[in-house]
Amino acid sequence: MSSHVSDPTETAESARFERAIVRFDAAHAADPDHETVDGREQPKELVFARRMSALLARYAPEAQEIVRLAARCQHIERWKIPRGEYGMERMGYLQ
Repeated sequence: MSSHVSDPTETAESARFERAIVRFDAAHAADPDHETVDGREQPKELVFARRMSALLARYAPEAQEIVRLAARCQHIERWKIPRGEYGMERMGYLQ
C-alpha cells in the first residue's frame, strides 16, 4: 500500500488548471473556421490549441503551469479580429 498522501494544494492547483483548460477550449470551440482531423470537422483554433499542448508536453514535459496555459490559449478568439485589419508588417502583426 502506498504511503503517498495527496497534497491538498496540489489538488486545488490541478483543478484550477483543468477549469482554465475547459474554459479556453470552450472559447476555441466557437471558432467558425473548421478543419478535418481524423475524419471529423473540428474548430480550427481548438485543433491548434490541442496540438500546441501536445507539442509542449512532448518537448518540455516539465513546463510550468503558466507556460502550459499560455500554449493552450495563445490564439484565443483570434478569429474575432481579422488579420487584414492590421498592417502586414511585423508591427501590424504585434498589434
